[in-house]
Order: sequence, then structure tokens, then C-alpha cells
Amino acid sequence: MIINKKKQFLLAIFAGALLSTLLPLSTFGIPSYHEVLVTLFGEGNIMALPFSLIIVGTLMFGMMRLYKKSPEAN
Repeated sequence: MIINKKKQFLLAIFAGALLSTLLPLSTFGIPSYHEVLVTLFGEGNIMALPFSLIIVGTLMFGMMRLYKKSPEAN
């Protein structure tokens, strides 16, 4: 898949904005993903890994579907 420079730039801006907003969320009292996993599964539970993979896979699948539906993708 070839991404033109404009889309690549916008993707980099989106990733940077996402990372910069995720870092200060703890100042608002929102727990980190690690804390959520430990609360749900306990420390060192192997089920946290498949759960994380399912969450990431679902997000990626949704993003790919949105990208394919957009008229600019063709």
C-alpha cells in the first residue's frame, strides 16, 4: 500500500496528538492501561495478553474499515 506524502503527514500528526494526549490523562485521575489490566486480571495473569491483542485487533480492524469506506481511499 502506497501512502502519499499528505496522508503520511496527517497520520504522523494524528499519532503525535494521540500520544501527547495519552500522557497527561493520569493528571485527571484516569488510570493507565496497565492499572486497568492488573485490576481486571490480577498481577502476572496470562489472560491479559489475549485481551490486549483482541482490543488492539478490534481497533485496527475498525480503522481499516473506516479507511476503506472513505472516498479518498480509492
